[in-house]
Order: sequence, then structure tokens, then C-alpha cells
Amino acid sequence: MLNNSNTTKEKSCGTIVYHKKNDKYEFLLLHYPEGHWDFPKGHIETGETEIETALRELSYDRAYEKVTFKNAKEILKKAFEFLTR
Repeated sequence: MLNNSNTTKEKSCGTIVYHKKNDKYEFLLLHYPEGHWDFPKGHIETGETEIETALRELSYDRAYEKVTFKNAKEILKKAFEFLTR
């Protein structure tokens, strides 16, 4: 268990982009310069809604002009990230 004084709370929003090709699903994952792979997502800017954040982040990462949201829902997730070297 981590000490709560070392806990930072952040909220980010993103998209899981997929399409079906030849009866198989393909997903968009981004390979970031730091070396990790992840779905397009980012932190909410002042005055933005969750959907606006997700769309902005998707447009930064890929030139998507039209997307359709299916089954949009909030997923509560805890992620633990540790700075190592």
C-alpha cells in the first residue's frame, strides 16, 4: 500500500478506436516517444467535457475528423505508475 501523501489524483479521457476487418477487430494503439503503447488519451483542460477531451486528444494523435461513439461510459480505473531508473 502506498502512502496517501504520495498520491496524485489525475483524470484523463480518451478513446478506444477500432474497426472490423475480415472478421477480426483491429485497435488503434499509439507508440509514444517514451517507449510505451497506449490508447489516445489526455488530461481535461479547463472548461472541457470528457467527450471534448477525448476528441481533442484523438485529433492530436491522428487526423480523425469523424468518429462515432458507441456505448460511451465511464470506467473507473486505478493505474499505478512508478518512476524508475
